[in-house]
Amino acid sequence: MSTAQKAKILQLIDSCCQNAKSTQLKSLSFVIGAVNGTTKEAKRTYIQEQCEFLEKLRQQKIREGRINILSMDAGVSNFAFSKMQLLNNDPLPKVLDWQKINLEEKFFQNLKKLSLNPAETSELVFNLTEYLFESMPIPDMFTIERQRTRTMSSRHILDPILKVNILEQILFSNLENKMKYTNKIPNTSKLRYMVCSSDPHRMTSYWCIPREETPTSSKKLKSNKHSKDSRIKLVKKILSTSILEGNSTSSTKLVEFIGVWNNRIRNALTKKKVSSYVIY
Repeated sequence: MSTAQKAKILQLIDSCCQNAKSTQLKSLSFVIGAVNGTTKEAKRTYIQEQCEFLEKLRQQKIREGRINILSMDAGVSNFAFSKMQLLNNDPLPKVLDWQKINLEEKFFQNLKKLSLNPAETSELVFNLTEYLFESMPIPDMFTIERQRTRTMSSRHILDPILKVNILEQILFSNLENKMKYTNKIPNTSKLRYMVCSSDPHRMTSYWCIPREETPTSSKKLKSNKHSKDSRIKLVKKILSTSILEGNSTSSTKLVEFIGVWNNRIRNALTKKKVSSYVIY
């Protein structure tokens, strides 16, 4: 698609948004994963930005025949990630890898605990960055879930939360700078990928119907619990409909698990341990 065509499409989208109500813009934002702005103008801007981003991914998929996405949830003792592939001629995304690892055990040989020492954090995140590039194919997009800055019941920032936030920020920087540095070296293969921060609230709004905000903290806590319960049930359903033959139909199957992951999840499901199994 040419630059002129792209600009025309974005102009048409903005024209539709100008005539839409605020509630309609909010619904559209949820559907495409855009930030929900506080004003109509902000909503329109975020929708435009998200459409441009999605168009880049679509063009990449057409050009290469596939997109590889690696999504991460940062944590020192429970760093989780999954790698998915979307093929141009296949409607179902494929899960290529899905792991949860303890970064201290994996990258600190003496099994020491990570402190707030910059040298230690730098070493750990460097090793993590290199590890993410060990398996092929190299992702076209990395997403890192944004971390909270404090617990819901405390005004103070605890050390574990601070560590995870630092980990998230340095990992984002390392991934971006690795591409910039590599692409400056003559006669080397160029790296072409995107690095994005993933807002967990937007993710939840996309997959689960959001409840109305309430001023009462107890009600808000119940709403958060409801949201988490809904997501757990949704993931269980996605797993069972994708793995178990009796539950799998074209209308409900949302993802395909490749190789070892198919077997591991099938075994866990048939043993009825979906709610407690851990993938290593």
